[in-house]
Amino acid sequence: MLALVKKAALPNVSPGKSSQTGNALSAREIACSHQNSGYLPLRVCRDGTTCEGAHMHKIGAAADQGIFRSGTFAACVTLGVMAQAVSAEAAKWKSIDVPGAAATYSSAINDKGVVTGNWLDSNGLTHGFVRASDGTITSFDPREDTGGAYPDGINIHGSVAGTYLRQNIGHGFVRTSDGSITTFNVPNDTYGTHVRGINDRGIIVGYYHDAAGYHAFRRAAKGKISTFDVPGAIRTFASVINGGGVIAGVWADAESSRYRGFVRAADGTFTTFDIPKTTDVFDLNGINSGGEIVGYWEDNAKHNIHAFLRDSGGALTKFNLGNGQETVAKSVNEAGEVTGFFIAGAGAAHGFLRAPDGQITTLDFPNADETVAEGINRNGEIAGYYVKGGVTHGFLLKQ
Repeated sequence: MLALVKKAALPNVSPGKSSQTGNALSAREIACSHQNSGYLPLRVCRDGTTCEGAHMHKIGAAADQGIFRSGTFAACVTLGVMAQAVSAEAAKWKSIDVPGAAATYSSAINDKGVVTGNWLDSNGLTHGFVRASDGTITSFDPREDTGGAYPDGINIHGSVAGTYLRQNIGHGFVRTSDGSITTFNVPNDTYGTHVRGINDRGIIVGYYHDAAGYHAFRRAAKGKISTFDVPGAIRTFASVINGGGVIAGVWADAESSRYRGFVRAADGTFTTFDIPKTTDVFDLNGINSGGEIVGYWEDNAKHNIHAFLRDSGGALTKFNLGNGQETVAKSVNEAGEVTGFFIAGAGAAHGFLRAPDGQITTLDFPNADETVAEGINRNGEIAGYYVKGGVTHGFLLKQ
């Protein structure tokens, strides 16, 4: 399973975080945990089936906390993609650590270089943070009685959107640059509201779970919430939104229960797309103003995880690094640069930057054991996290 999908852990219910405190999870781990709740809208087991057979081992900061990741992989580059290493001398890396944190995870960055993410305290509790462009770090909690704060996006104005847990039920929040926090839920969301993204206009997207299943939502900047489903879907998950209001996500119909992608135009028109021969592991992680979308999927033959880029015309480019078993695309900026991570060697994660021409550069924080590249802004600044000596730290890379 791929190495990490960021963040510290959610208790018991989150596809995206471990059921114990510690590191982020792999795609399949996310899928398996998703069946029991649904914090992230991802890959499935959403139908309630069980996920079994994965070989797991402990990694990084999670090693003492019972957090697992799977796989052992050899380093090589497939599909004819050329890879090159970024030297410690050439890269401008900055470590990010929230004071007093046992682990820090940077997950998103805006075009002003402001970073957000979450951090784990010594008691295993998760909190959000914002790092200003001058390096000042501010920690926050949406509510004092929450079980964890998980920021998922930050816009140009410094507004952070994400999910927090209270009694293992998800709730949405938005924190503005002045520190004001507004919490919200989709009406009648029996089993919770979960945020996936925010654009520069302050529109938030995500999904919610009611008695009928999973549905997507759109929350306007002033707070009005509207819900939607892909026509014919039994489950719809909104994953990302761009500045023009175009929303992309995944959905499943009753016939196959297999997940496919969708793009919802600002006028509400749907376009669906499919990647043949996939399993339930399928998610979208980024979209830019030009409509380029990135994500990952699992094939149903060898159960390998592949990254993909979908252009505005619908053409799909699939790519793999390492030995081809685990590659995840996490973000795409206005120039079409893509960030993410892949697994190589003895199951270690490495970040990558994919240029618009397809050239791949591997990204490893100097002397780190593992590196995960999460978000990239229009200036090419990259936020993510790395593991060194069993401790997880955030990072900012200025190229």
